[in-house]
Amino acid sequence: MAETIYNRPYLLMGEQLPLPFYFRSTGTELVWADRKSPYNSQKGFCTEFVEIIWGLRGTGEVSLYGQNYQIKPNHVFYYLPGEDHAVKAVTGEWEYRWVAFDGPLAGAVMLSFRYPRLQRTAEYPAELFARLEKLTTAENDPVVSRRICGAIMDVIVAAGIPPEEDYLSGPVVRQCLTLIKTSLSDPALDVMMLSEELNIPRSTLSKQFVAKTGHSIGRYIRDQRLYLARHLLVSTTLPVGEIARRCGFSELCTFTRFIKRSTGFSPLALRNREAEHQTQ
Repeated sequence: MAETIYNRPYLLMGEQLPLPFYFRSTGTELVWADRKSPYNSQKGFCTEFVEIIWGLRGTGEVSLYGQNYQIKPNHVFYYLPGEDHAVKAVTGEWEYRWVAFDGPLAGAVMLSFRYPRLQRTAEYPAELFARLEKLTTAENDPVVSRRICGAIMDVIVAAGIPPEEDYLSGPVVRQCLTLIKTSLSDPALDVMMLSEELNIPRSTLSKQFVAKTGHSIGRYIRDQRLYLARHLLVSTTLPVGEIARRCGFSELCTFTRFIKRSTGFSPLALRNREAEHQTQ
């Protein structure tokens, strides 16, 4: 098991070096299903950083917003600052790798990739994590700090590389994912619209989508709209009405109910809460 490596912020003229985000920690965790620990609990807890979890061995589970996600080898999951979540092992032993980072744009950077919360990947990028560890244990200076930032970006990119069989057998699903991402502002976006645009029966499209992504199309559209809404609320000063429009809601009251049901906060309360976290 790798030793946990923690953040060593570089100070420039008494202040942190300006970067979009800062490395916080990385390491591996081994969790047992039959042992009590802070990492094997149904009780929720919040953190103030982005964390990417990469399944290595066994099966674990993360609960977020009332939904459970099972993480198997080569599955990747992430959560954002302030998100109440719970973690537990499902099999006897569950081992995973993590990298955590924070800073003014940490959440926005992660959201900008529009990744689903849970996805399969080609393989665990051991070389990338080894390079990250080497950088974090090197002599601390501005260049090293910037390279660490770049190494984390490489890990994020690797998290979006699907297994080779998905490249070869999922053209319809890939087209569907692209169409969803470019049509989030359209209130009419749903399974029927997608099936008509792709000229494929609704039931066939739905089955292929679930088989390749593990999510229903409706759930995926909802998640993407939520991620976009959070990103725009936190990283821009756009009026809430304009954000609602960009997320595909023709009525502000419907958007407000959507955000409050998903996060427990109204849009403005969520914006103010995230702003307070960034200034702390």
